[in-house]
Amino acid sequence: MKKLIKIFVACALTLAACTEARAAEPEYFRWIGEADKAVAAKDWDRALQCYDAAMKSEPDNANNVLVLGNLGMVQYYAGRDSLALETLTKAHVMAPKSTTLLLNRGKVLADMGRYDDAVADFTQVLDIDSVNTGALFNRGYIRLRKGDNDGAEADLLKYSQLAPDDLNSISSLAVLYSNTDRFKEAIPFYDKLIEKRPNGDAYAARAFCKLTLEDLTGASEDISEGLKIDPNNGELYYARAYLNHLRYLDEDAKADAKRAEEFGVEKERIKMLFQ
Repeated sequence: MKKLIKIFVACALTLAACTEARAAEPEYFRWIGEADKAVAAKDWDRALQCYDAAMKSEPDNANNVLVLGNLGMVQYYAGRDSLALETLTKAHVMAPKSTTLLLNRGKVLADMGRYDDAVADFTQVLDIDSVNTGALFNRGYIRLRKGDNDGAEADLLKYSQLAPDDLNSISSLAVLYSNTDRFKEAIPFYDKLIEKRPNGDAYAARAFCKLTLEDLTGASEDISEGLKIDPNNGELYYARAYLNHLRYLDEDAKADAKRAEEFGVEKERIKMLFQ
């Protein structure tokens, strides 16, 4: 689930100043500062040591739930998913209404392949904050992968209304409509995607939509523009093979199919073109 939106927890804790200074505070803040530096340097082992030292220096500090949440994410960044899940769950028990903790735990669960549990966490976030963009996108993305097209569409459309220029939203809705054979609805999203970040894959995807809608001229133009940007894109050659096949230019279609295979398109997909 690497395409999921990355939910980063703030490493620098915002801690309210107390009216009475306590002897343990300087050490506590020193460890937090060292942890922040380690996180910025991606020195996960050092960050883990510093967060642990901070909590041990002042175990009753109310801010330790924030430190524990940061600790869990550092464990996750260090590749210790199971330990991160355990830590974030412990923090969640301490602060059950924290949307940040639920979002981060959902991300960890999703990357562990526990999609139903991740969806449950994102749903809890939305029960607390119905317009939380992180939860909307991630739940929508998981639903899309699991084939829950209606649920995915509801989440992703709401997300797109809140973040209309976000490329994750645009590309996910384009894929959703393409996968459900709603090619006319997909094309405007590919238009936006190409306008904001033109690339070979987007041109190829829009070309396939146009081919399905029998707009051969439009598809040909997309393929040509895409190849100018990415001349080694297998999907574009695959699309042109299909276009030439529809035009009964079988030799040209076979030549493009061969190029598509050379650039990574699976043989089974290519065979389907000529069946």
